[in-house]
Amino acid sequence: MRFWLAAFLIIVLLAVGLAVRILGADWVVQRAMGVAGLDNPRSSVTAFSLDHIRIEDASAGVAGDDDLFIDAIEIDFDWREALFQRRVKAVRLGPGLLRLNLNETGDLGTPFRFGGGGGGGASPSTPPFDQLEVSGLEVVVDTPTGPARVLIDGAFDMATGGDASARFSAERASYLTYEAANLVGEASIELAPSGVAAAQGDFSGDLRTPFGTLQAIGLGVTANAEDWRRLLEGERGDAKGSVEISLREAGMPLAEGPMAAMLGEYASAAGAGALNWINLAGAVEISYDRGAIEASLDDAPLTLTADNGSRLSITSFPGDPFYFSDADGAVLAAVMDARGGGASMSSAINAQRDGAIWRVMAPFHFGAFASKAVNLDEGAGVFDARLEGETAAFVLSGGATIARAAIGRLRLRNTPIEAAIEGAVDLSSGAARVDLVDGYCARLDKSAFAITGQDTEGAFDKARICAAYNAPLLTITPGPDGPLIEFAGVIDADSARYRLGESRFSGVPPTMRLAGAYQPALNATTANGVATGGIATFNDLVRFSDADATFQFKLDRDLMTIVSDIERIRIADVKSSPLYGPFVGDGSLALEGDAATFDYALRAQSGEAIGAGRGEHNTATSTGRMTFSFPDLAFSPGGLQPTDLAPVLRGIIGQTRGAAGGEAVFSWSEAGVESRGLIAVDNISFNGPGITISRTLGVAGDIAFARLWPVKTNGPQTLTVEGIDAGALQLFEGEIRFDLPGDDTLSVERAVFPWFGGEIGVSDADANFDGGQARALLGVSNVDLGALLEYVDVNGLSGEGTLTGVLPLEVNEGRASIVEGSLQAVGPGAIRYVGAAGEEAAAASGQSKIAFDLLRDLRFDRMGVEVEGPLDGRLNFLINFEGTGPVTLNNATSRIPVKYNITLDAALLELLNQANLSRNIQLQIERAVAAEQ
Repeated sequence: MRFWLAAFLIIVLLAVGLAVRILGADWVVQRAMGVAGLDNPRSSVTAFSLDHIRIEDASAGVAGDDDLFIDAIEIDFDWREALFQRRVKAVRLGPGLLRLNLNETGDLGTPFRFGGGGGGGASPSTPPFDQLEVSGLEVVVDTPTGPARVLIDGAFDMATGGDASARFSAERASYLTYEAANLVGEASIELAPSGVAAAQGDFSGDLRTPFGTLQAIGLGVTANAEDWRRLLEGERGDAKGSVEISLREAGMPLAEGPMAAMLGEYASAAGAGALNWINLAGAVEISYDRGAIEASLDDAPLTLTADNGSRLSITSFPGDPFYFSDADGAVLAAVMDARGGGASMSSAINAQRDGAIWRVMAPFHFGAFASKAVNLDEGAGVFDARLEGETAAFVLSGGATIARAAIGRLRLRNTPIEAAIEGAVDLSSGAARVDLVDGYCARLDKSAFAITGQDTEGAFDKARICAAYNAPLLTITPGPDGPLIEFAGVIDADSARYRLGESRFSGVPPTMRLAGAYQPALNATTANGVATGGIATFNDLVRFSDADATFQFKLDRDLMTIVSDIERIRIADVKSSPLYGPFVGDGSLALEGDAATFDYALRAQSGEAIGAGRGEHNTATSTGRMTFSFPDLAFSPGGLQPTDLAPVLRGIIGQTRGAAGGEAVFSWSEAGVESRGLIAVDNISFNGPGITISRTLGVAGDIAFARLWPVKTNGPQTLTVEGIDAGALQLFEGEIRFDLPGDDTLSVERAVFPWFGGEIGVSDADANFDGGQARALLGVSNVDLGALLEYVDVNGLSGEGTLTGVLPLEVNEGRASIVEGSLQAVGPGAIRYVGAAGEEAAAASGQSKIAFDLLRDLRFDRMGVEVEGPLDGRLNFLINFEGTGPVTLNNATSRIPVKYNITLDAALLELLNQANLSRNIQLQIERAVAAEQ
């Protein structure tokens, strides 16, 4: 409409020029055209009178170009009105051409200047004619990308109204940041005598905007105004009218336009499927009343339908406008309903504008929501946003259950979540920031998760995602390879389980402080952080706790990689009766795909270094191997002890001195754990083993283990022992050959020590590590009776002969006893006693004198000793002699047959330590004599 009004004003100026000067009609017309601001005006007056003029070939333009060309112009006028009021009765023009120029800044260039000519008369906003008829006037607007064309036909009368039609076309044309292509359309307007104006139009084509490109637009427009005369007179402030715009269809390819592309990328990142196209349709009715604008969606909702099947519908509240604005501000209220893939979501949107600031409040509720990226069960929340210019700040709070979600290769399911987040979006660039509301953590009551392409899965309970110090939870930055999503936060949980191949972890996960980035287009995630605390069990074999580690994580389409430096971690056996540890360790871990490698060093809880090792693990098959070396272990009271390394030794051996070294090798698979090792001991002395032996001294040798738990040696092993202190039994410079068969028992093949010219030892004996029952045959062979009696060191007691026998030992709950022990003399021998005890006994009794006379030189042919009782208590001895002894009667000495049965009841320790030994022998002889009497 702007174009043909401009043409009308040009004609008015021509008419005024003709009326002012009657002489020289061509010159007058061209002069009037120049006064109107036309460049290089040219025209030809072919008819002229005092009330009519006809002008042909009127043209003008810069440097002779025809920016304005009209074949014929006919003007009817009253010369007085034309001269003094610059007003004519009727103007008829056409066909013709008016060329305008629209530059890149949006300024419109014309071949004339509005308002030229000076003088009084009618207001420039009032049409300077009573009637106007236009036929075939083409207006061409040259834009930076191409011309737009409008062909105008119409007739108008200020008294009776009129009608006009226009046809539009443009292959390519632009205005500022908007560009039309393949645009065609037509419009008509009818001005009724009553003052009512009615217009309608229909347009189709493509429109490129900063937000995206609308293709194949089908747009219908119907408009009306209450008083078109007042509008022509410039009184727009009190105007009333309405416009109904019907968008039959419009398609938006999301690849064209940064905002639309960003929407598609975010939808793809969220896993909503390949979102490439959106169709728009709907109708809006706009009314204008004295400066207030009101829009309604009553007739047809505004709908957006995506090629992935999703549909968004926006409608007004019943009886309320969709949009209202006046001088005080603006309000937008609508109901939004989204559906697709079996999902449904609804929201009541209320937005208010105060100056340049919009505030949006939208409580929402959804039933089931399903997409390629996420499936949600029923949930609800509130969205609160503030928009100013190209920046939007928002707060989103609510809760839902993630039935299923896909984030890159990560898969979540059955995850109830509650969160309150805030953030900001730059609408021009698509950059966004998301954070948790101060003081809140996102809560996930439980979740099960897996990683596609990796044989792994896990679950956790009562997890929390909290904001990291001085860093947003998420930042989203658009880029040439799609959006980059950076994240930072703190994650912990009450419990978790995780399976990687056949490797299984369970327990309380460490608290993880991490930061990283996710690129949806590349399906790549990277992260690094710190892990502290936690307690986890690996394959029901090893318990890890109190971690302090850093880690780097990378996950792409093909591979998962983890690298970790462990500053400290506690390692312990999972059994109630642990076989090893606990230890404190440090080291490093690297996982690439299915292959994990690690290095570590272990310390006792008291801080002493134990050793170091390295290993490898295949997460797919849960197979692996590990070595551990401890080359220089020193044991000392108050320092490192064997029980610090292997609690299984507790109760078997006690306080230890000496040194040891060795190596252990472990391997594992689905079949279980295998182990082997070698220990070299150097001058080890310790209390025990067990309760029966109080001290073992100077143990040396190598022990090869075929299995470390249950402990099993690689066949019989040999150790040398400087000494064993069994309390009642002192043994030195011996050798022990033993076997650990792997059933928590000790099998002694042979343990032999020199003893009084002969040997004493154990063979083919078994013992339990738990300190329960055990039985061993303590063999005595070729013991020199004279040396034994010399060791006893009773004054006046001596003898000669050789003893051999067996002392069966039974150990029950750590207490050793001799059961049915028996010693026999090998061949003849002698017992001689000439001490003071015999003299006293002889003086007291005649019979005693005879008995002690016999003991002065008792030569036996047979001697046997039966022993019964605990080694740490009182032993019962039954001694039998058969032989001859000297007797003196009437000053004559002769040898007579002798048979002695002596019973002793004494503590063996006291006997061997010579305490009360002579007194007990005297008492036993006296009892024997008394029994004979």
